[in-house]
Amino acid sequence: LERQLARKVTARLQRLRLATRNQKHKRKLVRSLVLSLFAHIGPWTTVPKKFLHQWRLAIESTVVGYVATGRSRFLVWAGLLGPHLDPDFALDSGVLWHELWKIRRALTSCAQMSNFCDFIAEEHVSPASRRLEDVLAKWGWKWVSVTKFRTPFGTLDLAFDGENAIKTAMKLAWEYQLWLAEPRADANHQDGLFPTFQGHSKPLKTACIGDPELFSAALGAGKDSRVLAK
Repeated sequence: LERQLARKVTARLQRLRLATRNQKHKRKLVRSLVLSLFAHIGPWTTVPKKFLHQWRLAIESTVVGYVATGRSRFLVWAGLLGPHLDPDFALDSGVLWHELWKIRRALTSCAQMSNFCDFIAEEHVSPASRRLEDVLAKWGWKWVSVTKFRTPFGTLDLAFDGENAIKTAMKLAWEYQLWLAEPRADANHQDGLFPTFQGHSKPLKTACIGDPELFSAALGAGKDSRVLAK
C-alpha cells in the first residue's frame, strides 16, 4: 500500500509540473490533488521518512521548477513554500485537528456548560494515542489537561483558542522544527528562538519568479568568492 501511494504521489507531481506555470495554481493543485491522497491518515499513522523526503524534493521541484543546489531547506520551506505544502506537516497537523474534533464532539454531548467545564478541567486518565505522543514530542509540546498544551511559545487551549491561534501554534512548531534540523544553525541555540524571516519572504518569492541567480543567493546557495574568481 505504501509503495502504491508513493508511486501515485510521484506520478501526480510529475504531471503537475506540466499542467501550469503559475506558481499559485501549482500550490493549490499540490494541496488538492497530492496531499489529499494521504493527509487523512495522519491521526492514526504516518508515512516512512524516506517517502516524505522524496515527496518534499518532488514538491519543491514541482512548485519552484528545480531544487537549488546547496540551498537552505529552512529558507526555501519556511520563507517560500510554507507548511501547507509539506507532506509531514499535513500528517502531523491532522493529529491536532482530530483532537479538536473529539473535544467538539464531547461538547455536544454535555447537557450543561458546567458539565463541559468539569470535563476540560480533568487531567487525562486515558493514554494518548501513539501518533499524538509522537507529534507532541517532535514539536516540543507537553499535554497539560484534556484540551490544553504547553508549547515553547505559550499555552494552547483547544477548547477556547480559535482556529487561527491553533494554526499559528502549529506553524511555529513546524518552523522551529525546521530550524533545529538546519545544518547551518548554531548548535548552541536558545530554546524557542529562531530567525525572523517574514521580511525575507517577499523578495524571495520575487527572485524565484524572475532571477534564478538571485533566488539561489537568497536561499543561501549563492556562489562564493572563490567560485566567482574563476
